[in-house]
Amino acid sequence: MVINRSKKIRFLSWDNLFATLVVFGIIKFLPVIFTIDFLDPIQNTIQDFNAADIVFSQLRDYDEIEKDTNIVLVNIGELNRGGIADLVNKVNSYEPRVIGIDSFFRNRKNHDLDSALSDALSKVKNLVIVSQAVDFDDDFIFDTVLFSHPLFSSKAVNAYANIVTDESAGFRVVRAITPKEIIKDSIYLFFAVEVAKKVYPEKVKKFLARDNEVEFVNYKRNIYNHKYTALDVNDVLQNKVDLSFLKDKIVLMGFLGPDINTLVFEDIFFTPMNEHYLGKAIPDMYGVVVHANVISMIREEDYIATSSQWLKLLITFFIVYCNMALFYFISVRYEDAYEMANLIITMSELVLMFTIMIYVFYWFTYDIGLRDATVFGILFSATSFELYHGSFKPIIKNVYNKVKKKLIGRASERFVDEFKTDQEKES
Repeated sequence: MVINRSKKIRFLSWDNLFATLVVFGIIKFLPVIFTIDFLDPIQNTIQDFNAADIVFSQLRDYDEIEKDTNIVLVNIGELNRGGIADLVNKVNSYEPRVIGIDSFFRNRKNHDLDSALSDALSKVKNLVIVSQAVDFDDDFIFDTVLFSHPLFSSKAVNAYANIVTDESAGFRVVRAITPKEIIKDSIYLFFAVEVAKKVYPEKVKKFLARDNEVEFVNYKRNIYNHKYTALDVNDVLQNKVDLSFLKDKIVLMGFLGPDINTLVFEDIFFTPMNEHYLGKAIPDMYGVVVHANVISMIREEDYIATSSQWLKLLITFFIVYCNMALFYFISVRYEDAYEMANLIITMSELVLMFTIMIYVFYWFTYDIGLRDATVFGILFSATSFELYHGSFKPIIKNVYNKVKKKLIGRASERFVDEFKTDQEKES
């Protein structure tokens, strides 16, 4: 690496800027690099890691969080449609404020059982049933909505239940939801948002006014930390519990396992509350509980704020630029310590960055979101600095000098030719 040690050290310099741009060039082509199969584990680990997960998983004290008594979860288990009809009738008899059913009834199956379920659902005053938004042509835009059969959904409000999962990291990690989708010029609300709208219309209005395409879920509760009341099939149908408390409650009915105490891998997801925030092994939350957390978040108006892409870019640029200036200073003033210094600086910055992200989220529920680009920006700072000063700059300078020499030579030839012509004319 060739460094001009006689040159005055300045924080603002073209060299620092161009070396910074080299880093962003490398980051731009990282997706191509990670198409190599053996690098998948590295990419998956980085994508799966989120500083906010540490707060949800390790730092947040869930004992201090109050139980949300406004929402009651009812397990439909493995009931057939006749059993679900009995469950709906029993719950509805206690006059809940709204019943949301996180289950599809796409086709007719058995006349008697279908009729019983249709009759039970028709008696519910405020009923919300899930639908599914579908992207048929894989262009990342939903084309249509699939509903339950009209026999079951005609008197209900239909709302899509598609959950945003980070499957690219190898896990069905649910960190966010899309509050609304525009499909064929019609606006559809997310299932939990539609349920909340029945009870908290003004709060939902403010929630939607945030106009965020994606909202991160501020998880606080699960059935396993007993922050929601969860009723099993037999609790309801066999009168094991006094259900009078259901009056004016939000009741969400969905699958919570064959019974609540038996964990199965159906309609269950990984969330940031998972104790194993990296390299997840066992999913921790059923889909209907995810919906409950969204409703609680809206009721409490306790949202996760996120930084814009432009702010993330500016912060990343500033960090990388400062690195280039610092590396230049060290390479000129303390050449022998350069290798050790850039390693210490890189590791220190990564630790400091993640520490700041974790505690800013912990204290302010603000997700700075400095992840992929910033991590790689820091990691490749030293390499890019050496590439620029050791290869790119000398090559460009050499090409520039050759071009300059040729241009000067041609200009000199033209000058001589013109001079000779003038001399000939005078003679």
